[in-house]
Amino acid sequence: MTSGNFRFNKSVSVLKLAVKIWSSVSARSERFQNTVRITISLILKATAIEDTKMAIAIKTV
Repeated sequence: MTSGNFRFNKSVSVLKLAVKIWSSVSARSERFQNTVRITISLILKATAIEDTKMAIAIKTV
């Protein structure tokens, strides 16, 4: 359970950071916004994949 909470807190902190980045670049070029959007989605996907691996590992143990 503790590692799950840690993962969730990490995801929340990543989202907070993403919001900060997004708000700071919102007035900039659309290409840069797309780059930031893709980067954020990749980070979130990687976090989700790690969570899934952790869940599978816990179930198999």
